[in-house]
Amino acid sequence: MSLKSTNKIETNTYELEIEASAEEFEAAVQAAYLKAKNKINVPGFRKGKVPMKVLENTYGKGLFFEEAVNIGFPRSLAALSTRLSLLSLTDPRSTLPLFPRRTAFLSR
Repeated sequence: MSLKSTNKIETNTYELEIEASAEEFEAAVQAAYLKAKNKINVPGFRKGKVPMKVLENTYGKGLFFEEAVNIGFPRSLAALSTRLSLLSLTDPRSTLPLFPRRTAFLSR
């Protein structure tokens, strides 16, 4: 995870562009799959036993991307905040560009 750029929008409001590596993103996708797999029911499989590949083929490759970002973004932001001595007074918001699987993600 690295800080790509910063942009001061107004007083005490900044836009940070954070990039996570492919390995970090893949770990977050795996965590999202483990979190959701017990809630997904696919015919032919016991509940919670559906392989990730089957889910991706059935529902699309981006099935776990949003949840992966919800898992990975706070971790990345917390690490950056500690490293850069930042203090957030409100919950940060994230906007994400489209990205293919197994590549790094960029968050603003």
